[in-house]
Order: sequence, then structure tokens, then C-alpha cells
Amino acid sequence: MVARMISCLILEALTTEEPTNYNEAKGCPNWERAMQEEIEALNKNETWELAAKPEKCVPVTCKWVYRFKKRSYGTIDRLKIWGRLPFFPGLEVEQLDQGYFVSQTSYAKNLLECFGMRESKEKAAPIEPNLKLKKDEGKLMHDARKFRQLVGSLIYLTVMWPEISYSIGVVSQFMQNPRIPDLYAAKRILQYIKGTLG
Repeated sequence: MVARMISCLILEALTTEEPTNYNEAKGCPNWERAMQEEIEALNKNETWELAAKPEKCVPVTCKWVYRFKKRSYGTIDRLKIWGRLPFFPGLEVEQLDQGYFVSQTSYAKNLLECFGMRESKEKAAPIEPNLKLKKDEGKLMHDARKFRQLVGSLIYLTVMWPEISYSIGVVSQFMQNPRIPDLYAAKRILQYIKGTLG
């Protein structure tokens, strides 16, 4: 039985190309089984949790990426699905003939929208020169979650904008009891990102 399944996988891999979308994969039992296994693994690992969509945020669309996993000498090991890879924690992945193109442009634009900064002025630097934030200076924020969400979201942007790492390190020191100046400093990082989007 196992040998027969393996031969079916090999035959399928040799006679068909990798699907480019769900509609091409859905009629094939092996791809359907691979998708089901991927969903079960994501659920088992608690990869996500359903939550209400925040106001003024545009959901990012995703798709499955289908690949044959091959051994080093070229034979098919198994079908591999990268579930929803085109948008993976802040990354957009596009397959090109030359390889993969990775971007965070949509993620950055969504952050600007979610934090009400789409129309904000751009900044040339992610942090004011010689900025000194102090833990007891400025008015305390009445809801620290907004600040924490912003700083947590900014961390993902360091993949494509490593130059913001220092600035994020500075503002993240105030996660426990953020004050208004801390929020302004974090928003400035987004204003800098906006200026790099072109």
C-alpha cells in the first residue's frame, strides 16, 4: 500500500507540473491531502488565532504555494505546500523566473493605515538626533496597548529596513508604562518608513 502511494506520488510529479493556484491543485488527491495536513499542522501548532478586523485596516490577501520536495539527488520526497506564503509575518513573497522577490511594502502601507498615519509627513530619519526619552517625562498613555501594538508591528519591518533597529530598541524600553513622547517617537519611525516607500 505504501509503495503504491509512493509510486503514485512519483508518477504524478513526473507527469504534471506544480500547481500555480488552489484551483489547479484542488482536483488532485495528493495535493488535497497535503493541504489538509498543512492546515492540521497550523491548527495543532496554534499558528494563528481568529480575531476581529481592526477598523480602517485592509486585510491582505494570500495564496497557497505548491512545491515538490525533492531529495538532493533529484527524486521526489513528498509534496510540500507553503501555506499562505505570499504574506508571511510581514513579508510578501513573489515567485519570479529568477527566484523569489521579498517585500514588505504592503505591510508598511497597512501599518500606516492602521495607525492613522497615511497622510502624515515623511521624516528623513527614523529617530530625532540626540533624542533622550525618559521614563517619567510626559503624560502617561491611558491605553498602552496601542503603543505596544505599534512597536510590535514595527519590529517586523526590520527585515527590509534594518536601519530602524536602533530606533525600535530605544522606544521599546518604554513598553511597560509608555508616555506620549514615546508614542511620538514610535510614530516617527513609521513616518520614516513612509518616506522610503516612494
